[in-house]
Amino acid sequence: MFKKFFVTVLFILFAASLVFAETSSIGYVDVQKVFKEYKETSKAQKELAKEEESFKKEFEDSQKKLKKILRR
Repeated sequence: MFKKFFVTVLFILFAASLVFAETSSIGYVDVQKVFKEYKETSKAQKELAKEEESFKKEFEDSQKKLKKILRR
């Protein structure tokens, strides 16, 4: 008796999941396309490049100072 009930419940759940799968739709977002077409992207990249140059210059200056100190 319990087996028949269990099998029936499993069958109903399986059938319900198939119905749900047929009615749902799956989509995707092309993140790279969205990122490229966003108007603020180029502005942010320019700001990032400026910051990178600033950090590189600061690093090179600190390396020069360190070399001077070590040569003494």
